[in-house]
Amino acid sequence: MARRHSKAVFASHYVFPGGILEPADSDVHGMATGVTASDANATLGTTDGALEYYSAAIREAFEESSVLLARTPDGRWAFCDGDADQQASRASRDQLNAGEIGWADFLAQNELRPAYDSLHYIAYWVTPRVQTKRFSTRFFLAVMPEGQSAVHDDGELTDSCWMTADEVIAAGKRGDMKLMFPTIATLRDIADYDTVEEVVEWARKTSHSGIAKLLPAFVVVDGEEQIVLPGSPHYPKDHES
Repeated sequence: MARRHSKAVFASHYVFPGGILEPADSDVHGMATGVTASDANATLGTTDGALEYYSAAIREAFEESSVLLARTPDGRWAFCDGDADQQASRASRDQLNAGEIGWADFLAQNELRPAYDSLHYIAYWVTPRVQTKRFSTRFFLAVMPEGQSAVHDDGELTDSCWMTADEVIAAGKRGDMKLMFPTIATLRDIADYDTVEEVVEWARKTSHSGIAKLLPAFVVVDGEEQIVLPGSPHYPKDHES
């Protein structure tokens, strides 16, 4: 979990690393492995452009947390060989964040291949229409590459921590961590499992079964405002995306 800085969108909330699509995300597909354009479009339910989400997920995770889901030509994970590799990883991350090097150039110079096949697509959330700033967000799950370490960027993110899903949910209930509804919902899904292998198997099955768009709605039930999802008896029938 990582905390957004106080002036960011979702200020001071604890979130998963992530961000927005950028033009550079389409420049690296020729270097990537494991997922074709047609496979990605089928998985995300789009007619075109789904691979950009895979590229953006990997890029943003690296820019914000130094976790890089990319492999060397011989199949090893990037930056996984000790302290020197970790220092090189963070130096490269800082260059990317400063705009001193582009995403494609960084990968090419280090002979790295984004591991699109390491990402499991698990959710599609759209911001409720009553909110001023709205987002259409795809959620992916991936296993942390062995040998890497996660360190927040101290820019967009001001704190980070490893916790179990149950611990984060409990901290949110106590008011110790500010959490958004989609984050809580995802954590609840993960909390059903005891091991990384079980979570990955759930993610794989979830992705293969098809992901529905989730557009929460704010409603008043018995005088109390609640957030409801499609399928709830209280979900407005005329609710639009």
